[in-house]
Order: sequence, then C-alpha cells, then structure tokens
Amino acid sequence: ADARLFELDEGKIQFTCGGVFFDLPEEQIRRREDAPPADFPTTLRHKVELLHRLLRKHGSESQGELHSPRERRLAEELFSPDFWQTLIGELSRLQSYGGLRRREIYRHILAQELRAAARMQHRLLENRLFTDVPERMREALPLLLSEIGREHFGERYLEMLGEALGLEISVEG
Repeated sequence: ADARLFELDEGKIQFTCGGVFFDLPEEQIRRREDAPPADFPTTLRHKVELLHRLLRKHGSESQGELHSPRERRLAEELFSPDFWQTLIGELSRLQSYGGLRRREIYRHILAQELRAAARMQHRLLENRLFTDVPERMREALPLLLSEIGREHFGERYLEMLGEALGLEISVEG
C-alpha cells in the first residue's frame, strides 16, 4: 500500500510502496515532494528517533562504532553549537507565540524533546560511539545556557546534559 513519510532530514514527503519506515531502500520510494518546514521540537524529535533507529538497524552500539555517514552526521548535529544557536532563536520566538497557555504547552513539548536528545547524547558518549564533542561547544555551553535561561529546561535535562558532556552544569540560575 502507498504511504507518505514526512522525511524531515531531507525536507521532503516521501511517497512509498514499502510502508512507513525510516531509511527505506531507494527502490521503495516512488517519489518525493517538498515538505513544509517543521518547528524545532519536531525536527529534534525526528533527528533523535531517526538516529535511534539507525543505530539499531546497523547494530552500532553492540559493535562500538557508527556505521553510516547518516548516523555520524546526526550525532554531530546533536552536539553542534549550531543546535544551541537554533534553540536560542526558537526560544526568543516563543515569546511571541499567542497566549500564556500556548507558550506553556510549547515549553512542555520542548522540554520533553530536549530530554530525549540528552538521553541520546548520553547514550552516544556512554557507548563511545561519539567521542569528539567540539571543544567550542564545551566552552560555549555555560554562556549559551545563561543566555537561553535555565528556566526553559528541566532540572533532569541539565543534569543529563552535564553528565553526557562531562561538565558541571549548575541547575540554579
């Protein structure tokens, strides 16, 4: 049966004949169309979930190495300072979202996705699948967190992030 997969990694909608699965073989994708851009939490969820599935598909954790260029790129993106800069932009736009209730819902969704990202970051580091966290990220993180405002993050996320990066991150402002 034909299915549609919103492939955020490509920014395309894939029309498939092989079901709705990440990383389908090319012959099972009938065509692609441009997709609307996704918001930050949706994009982050997609990257984390796609990386999770690729790690499982390739057996990367049990073998102790990333096996595909796509796995490597996604891992790098989760540790990239650009990730944090995008997050800062997203949080500044959050102030213009209509209504307090809507902002609270968005913050809850964002915190949930950031925790999932931190778990993936921790998993990559713990299994030594990713060892070259950019030094500039380690140096920039405390400043970025103060610019973003720690109130946007759950306490558990900050603890997980600090553990994942081997940094002491203060939970208090």
